Amino acid sequence: MLGHLENNRARNFLMPIPRFAAFLKGIIPYLYAKREGMPIYYTHRTAAEKAVKRNERARIARAARKARKE
Repeated sequence: MLGHLENNRARNFLMPIPRFAAFLKGIIPYLYAKREGMPIYYTHRTAAEKAVKRNERARIARAARKARKE
């Protein structure tokens, strides 16, 4: 991770040295923070959340097909 950040600092908006240093200082507390029931990756969805999203997409697709038939 460190090598990736160092090589891609501009892409990650971390070009100024103080901003990069502040980012690095925040990594350890972030990794060790207690997050009961909360995943580290914000894109993680539970099975129930995935089902809701899948049903919503199916509903929109059905409405679109119905609108085309009319």
